Amino acid sequence: MVKTQFFKQVKVVKTNNDNEFKSGPMKSFYREKGVTHQTICLNIPKQNGRIERKHRHLPHISRELQFQANPPLSFRVNVCLQKHI
Repeated sequence: MVKTQFFKQVKVVKTNNDNEFKSGPMKSFYREKGVTHQTICLNIPKQNGRIERKHRHLPHISRELQFQANPPLSFRVNVCLQKHI
């Protein structure tokens, strides 16, 4: 989909250490497609900080879009902000 939609080639795939991404068939798939597979360590702020910031950002953006669109009450979704500890 990346190739057909964006005319780009996937170069690197980063996943957690699950065996489904490190199995023999996946290794041969990565090799066949010329993709580098990298694993990340879970619960390491330096590696996960960017993704966590994006996940916190999404509820804020959806709430702001909802406020700007000002839909009727029957269409509004209750978007609660979660406090991140």
